Amino acid sequence: MSVVRLSSRRINAELDNLLAQRWGPAQWRRVDDAEELPWRLRQLAVDLPRGTWRAYADGESVALAAGQIAENAGLAVRFYDASAQQCAAGVWCVDSAGRWRLREVID
Repeated sequence: MSVVRLSSRRINAELDNLLAQRWGPAQWRRVDDAEELPWRLRQLAVDLPRGTWRAYADGESVALAAGQIAENAGLAVRFYDASAQQCAAGVWCVDSAGRWRLREVID
């Protein structure tokens, strides 16, 4: 499988693309302002580089995804629950057809 090299300058667009293709919480509302997040997630979000996190809420639940460029053209994404506990993480690669593929699960 050939992969497309990701740009660290475009991590925000890459993270949006991955989440839209693989998670796509259609009924969830995107939260762009860290001040709207629960305290623990807010603390996590403000410590991350700008443009490297996305949060979504559905009225009762809130979740945050944080991304960073990984080795070998990958995007490492960590998912956090409302208490800011990591609940899942993996390294994703986009193939030459533009589809995101999970390369490895990480702790």
